[in-house]
Amino acid sequence: MSDSLVQYHVYPSILRDCLLRDARHDRRVDHAPPLFADIFTVQQLSREIRLWTRFVPQRRFKQILQRVFDGSLERFVRIMHDTGSIITGSCTLNMLLGDSYDSSSSDLNLIVPHEHFSERITYLKEEGGYIDVEKKESPHPSVASACSRFGRYHKRHLSVTLSQASVTVPLRTIVCGNTSADMTFMTGGGVVTSYPDFTLHGKNIRAEMTGYACTGESQIGSLKANNLVLESDSSFLGLPCRRSCPSVWQSFTEYVHCEDGVYNWDTDFNVRRVFKGCGVEWKLREGCVNSQCERDVNKLDQAILSY
Repeated sequence: MSDSLVQYHVYPSILRDCLLRDARHDRRVDHAPPLFADIFTVQQLSREIRLWTRFVPQRRFKQILQRVFDGSLERFVRIMHDTGSIITGSCTLNMLLGDSYDSSSSDLNLIVPHEHFSERITYLKEEGGYIDVEKKESPHPSVASACSRFGRYHKRHLSVTLSQASVTVPLRTIVCGNTSADMTFMTGGGVVTSYPDFTLHGKNIRAEMTGYACTGESQIGSLKANNLVLESDSSFLGLPCRRSCPSVWQSFTEYVHCEDGVYNWDTDFNVRRVFKGCGVEWKLREGCVNSQCERDVNKLDQAILSY
């Protein structure tokens, strides 16, 4: 028996469930890891399994984006790659979480480097057939510091939003997200979630500096999602936070593996390209509240008092 077959028999149920769930579009929601992460888990087993399963993320990406750009999806992906633009919002979470993320949004949200903003507007209008909305909009106050311009364009019931990143890279806009789940983005060939231990299991945590500014009708992004449970802190993990600790400074240069929440399905549009030369750092909160974490604020307070 070949090594690949031996490896396959280690996790036959995972591979079977991944393929069957995708084929049937099973809409059960449970606490198991979502399909997308499962696929990348089994792809590590052998080259043969990677070939069998590589169509799954490609097909999902096409299903999500094809409705927005009709027959011009390949052209859209190429322009997005050439301009360094990234996708965020509900399309990205649908790509990552599949049927466990139920969103009725028909928006496509793009963050565009400031030098390519006008170019993307021209593409949307002349090639995509989109037109300006009548009402002018401004960036949401929570991301205004990292987004210098904002525009919404529509075609029938569909809409595309363009956010112009300020003089820094688009990832600066990403880390100004209101929650951990909002710090998720994708290119034409990969997706990244900055807090996989939270997002992949349907959990969401507000960012300390901006999250509480989004209440009531002012809520944006994943705060409106019914299938992401908003937690007050990371104690739901029931174990040490490690790299997911909300109080630890994070850097995109450290996010390179599947276990880090980085998933690529097309090397021509590798999502790691967005990280190149990126010096953006961030953290969700000043303090961590998780009794299992060494950085738990209660432990630190006790240590200071005992000292």
